Amino acid sequence: MPLSPKVVSNIVIYRCIDYVNSMIQLYIRLAYAIILFAFIGMQSSVYAQDPYENVSFHELDNGMTVVLAPGSKAGNISVKIRVDVGSISEDQSNLGVSHLLEHLIFRDSRFDDEQTYLQLIKENGGKVNAFVSRDATVYYALMPSEKGEWLVEQFGNMLFDHTIDEEAIMRAKSSVELEIGEPSWLAGVLGTDVLAPVFHRYFPEAGFFESEFGLSDPSYSMNEIRLSSKKLTHEQLDGHYQSFYRPSNMVIFVSGNFNQNQMLSQIKGKFGTQPRREGRSVPSENPLSSNKPYQRIQWNPYGSPYIYIGTKILKPVAQEKISLYVYLDYIAHRLMKELRNKRGETYTARVYADERSGAGYGLVAFETQNPELQKNLQYVESLIDREARNGALTDVQIVEAIKLTREQRFELADVDADSLMSYAENYYDFRQEHSGKGSPYDVITSITPDEFRASLPGMFKKENAYTSVIVPYVYSKIEFVFISMISIVISIVVFQKALKRKIDETKIVWSQNITYSPAMFFEIMMCLIFTFFINHVLLSPIDRYVSVAHWYHSASLWPEYIYSSLSMFMFIGVFMALLALFPRKLMIEGDKLVLKSMALYARKFDKSSITLVRSLSMLDLITSPGIWFNRKFRFFYYSGLIWRKGLLLELSDRRTYFLDMKNADLAVSKMNEHLLLQNPPVA
Repeated sequence: MPLSPKVVSNIVIYRCIDYVNSMIQLYIRLAYAIILFAFIGMQSSVYAQDPYENVSFHELDNGMTVVLAPGSKAGNISVKIRVDVGSISEDQSNLGVSHLLEHLIFRDSRFDDEQTYLQLIKENGGKVNAFVSRDATVYYALMPSEKGEWLVEQFGNMLFDHTIDEEAIMRAKSSVELEIGEPSWLAGVLGTDVLAPVFHRYFPEAGFFESEFGLSDPSYSMNEIRLSSKKLTHEQLDGHYQSFYRPSNMVIFVSGNFNQNQMLSQIKGKFGTQPRREGRSVPSENPLSSNKPYQRIQWNPYGSPYIYIGTKILKPVAQEKISLYVYLDYIAHRLMKELRNKRGETYTARVYADERSGAGYGLVAFETQNPELQKNLQYVESLIDREARNGALTDVQIVEAIKLTREQRFELADVDADSLMSYAENYYDFRQEHSGKGSPYDVITSITPDEFRASLPGMFKKENAYTSVIVPYVYSKIEFVFISMISIVISIVVFQKALKRKIDETKIVWSQNITYSPAMFFEIMMCLIFTFFINHVLLSPIDRYVSVAHWYHSASLWPEYIYSSLSMFMFIGVFMALLALFPRKLMIEGDKLVLKSMALYARKFDKSSITLVRSLSMLDLITSPGIWFNRKFRFFYYSGLIWRKGLLLELSDRRTYFLDMKNADLAVSKMNEHLLLQNPPVA
């Protein structure tokens, strides 16, 4: 039945209405999508920001580098000047010159006596300080942003427009001495540290950078540095300043709330007018890989077990370096989830890195429980072996790892002056090492999963493995005490048997003790100090060559226990050997004279070897120079009563003992009686 025109028109009208409604709904959904997309984009612009995008680099005509990191949301301004000079540029003749010069830079003879740039900047609402490292001297300050230009002006005056006189140098030396301490009494009297060649330059134990990359520095004692700092002259300080404090050897960093163009113009006017000049530079280094794993097992009976595991690095390219730190962050993140949250076997996992001249290490460090130490160490080793060396990381894992590091280390950047300064310095150092590669953020946002996966095997080669484990004990917490006691007992027993001489008590017809005054206590203390000295001399070659060997750390903690026991054995042996030199008792055993020592050691002399026995006072000995000639004296007279008689015993080989005895005349008489000697009791 055909529809009427009215019905048809109604249907058309309803369908048009439905179409219009559907289109309206579509536009509403599209509008919601646009709004949501805009919101997400706005959120990304707030949080997903490149912390390096506003950092700019400039070089002045005189060679000075300027790094600016402006941030309109910062409330302060931070200025930092890095001078490329530190302790590595010093030698025996000018130790401490970089540190003393750093103190002097804050002084100006045109100021009143109580004023320095430290107080001047503080009085104007800022804070300022400086420090000296191995290869840099750094001056830094923080002030409200409205005084930023004034602060730059003061830094320019401080570094390039000030005068120093002898009085300022003496005051600076006093403050340095209060900071680093005075020389020891002995070093002060002698004017040199006589122990430094033994304790600092005799088989010094190689640190990480020396053992793994051949990078070593001269070793000086604190006494040598203290003595040298006191002796530095105006000429030495000025020479050091002229050699290193030149614009081309400096970098100025400015971060915080400031106008970039105005700040650059001011820096050019204040620092750029300084003339370019030649000078010295920090010595360059060429690290060479040892091509073997770094493995250390350290004994700390009072601490918690700790694992440091990662890899050594040597001049990685930018992509490799970023990939390394991303992967280490990812390991630490998963360790927190697995070992802390799931098992309760750690407190926290952190990433550590250190570099020097392009060489260094990157590692993950975490505490663990002693029973779980080996299991957790093997767990991380298996992760590295499977994922980094054999490429088992999936694309999903790599994207997650990159996202974690990008967000945590870059996109959550604060906007205060100090945070901006840290990013400016980081970018500068990154450019110095990887010129033309952009910022670290450029690298991390451009790396692909395939590139990431391909860079890890080279970074985690087995010969570059880094493993350091701190172990408190193997079986029990008291094993340290037990091993120490066993070592002491065994050492005493062994050396007693080695030093003890058999004496037939049935043949002893007379004995008398050697007299020791209270001053003998100091003699024993000197003996103890000398024992430490000899022990150091004997153990230093072991520390240098044995205790850093791979086999020494490859098994367990037992080599450390053996070393500890050996050092205890050597210490007791040396100490008892020194005590054996001190006679304690004089005895007559049959036809022999016995001189028994404090360490059970006894010297026996046949009566035929005794050529002279006399009693005489210390005063007589001093005033009779003829007695001293052609004799090998063993002097054991400790009494301050120089008029009291002692016993002079001379042997046929010219060895001569002078012993402090309460009744020397009686001793002479007894020896004449029992050994049939004919010696006068009085000199």
